[in-house]
Amino acid sequence: MPLYWKNLVGTMLLVSILSACSATREMTTPEEPAQKTETPVAEAPAEKAVAAEPAPTIPEERVFKVNGEASLVEIRVYREGRLARLGHNHIISSKDLQGTVILARNIRNSSLDLQLPVATLIVDDSALRQEAGKDFNTTVDESDIEGTRTNMLGEKVLDAKHFPKIRVQAKVTGGKLPVLELDASLRILGISNSLKIPAKVEVRGDQLTASGIFEVHQSKFGMQPFSTLVGALKVKDKLTIRFRIVARETPSR
Repeated sequence: MPLYWKNLVGTMLLVSILSACSATREMTTPEEPAQKTETPVAEAPAEKAVAAEPAPTIPEERVFKVNGEASLVEIRVYREGRLARLGHNHIISSKDLQGTVILARNIRNSSLDLQLPVATLIVDDSALRQEAGKDFNTTVDESDIEGTRTNMLGEKVLDAKHFPKIRVQAKVTGGKLPVLELDASLRILGISNSLKIPAKVEVRGDQLTASGIFEVHQSKFGMQPFSTLVGALKVKDKLTIRFRIVARETPSR
C-alpha cells in the first residue's frame, strides 16, 4: 500500500479510537453530576423560641380564715307571755367566731366550717342594743345581764360546761354570687339540725365577707327556753340570728 494511503488509514483509525473513547465517557457519565459523598456535618441547633409568659394558674379553691374580731354574730332573743312587759328582749353576740371558708372555682363546691365558743358570748352589748331599734330600747342593768348570762350558760340552755362550742358546717347548694344559698348543719348541745341559709358573699382582693339572717327554734336542739312566773314571762322558742363573717385568704403553700 502506498505510504499516502497508510498515513490516511492510520489517521482515520486514530480519529475513530479517540471518538470511541469520547463516546464511552459520555455514556458512562449521567446527565446530572454524581452526588458527592461528603462527611456528615451536625446540624446547627434550631434557634430556641422565646418562651412565652406562663398563663396565671387559677387555683381550684381559695381558703379564707375567719377574723373573729372583725366578724359579728347576733342572736336576738324575744320575750313573751302575759307579763312580757316586765322583761327585756336580749341580744347575745360574739366577736370570737372561728373557722374557715373555702371558695371553689365551681361555686357549688364551696363550703364553710365555723365554731362559736359559748363561754365568750356577750349579753346585751349597749351599742348593739341601740342599733337594733325600738324592740331593744329598754335599759338593762348589770344584775339582769348577769342573770341572763347565768341562765344561758346553764344546763337547761347551752350547757357550756359539757358543750363548749356551737358548730356550723355548710355547703353552697344554689344561687350565684353575690347571693348564695347554703345547706347548713347547725350543732348545739351535740344535736344537729339542717337548715337553709341565704347569704350575701363578696370577695375583694384577699378578703371575703358573708352576711345573712336566719331563724332557729331552741327546742329543736334540746334547749329549754327560760320561763318564770308560771309562764307569764318567758323567752320565745324562736331565735333570730344575724351574722357578718369577715375572712382573710390564707397564703397558698
